[in-house]
Amino acid sequence: MDSLEDEVDDEVQVEKRTSSPDIRIGQGRERANALEDSECTTSTN
Repeated sequence: MDSLEDEVDDEVQVEKRTSSPDIRIGQGRERANALEDSECTTSTN
């Protein structure tokens, strides 16, 4: 039963993430892209 409860908790967390404003999602994507760019630059240098 604990595993089922954990799955429900995960679904609730996902709903909270998706219900967040689009601005936050946009900022998150920009940050992710910035991190990827920095990783690429550090790996090539």
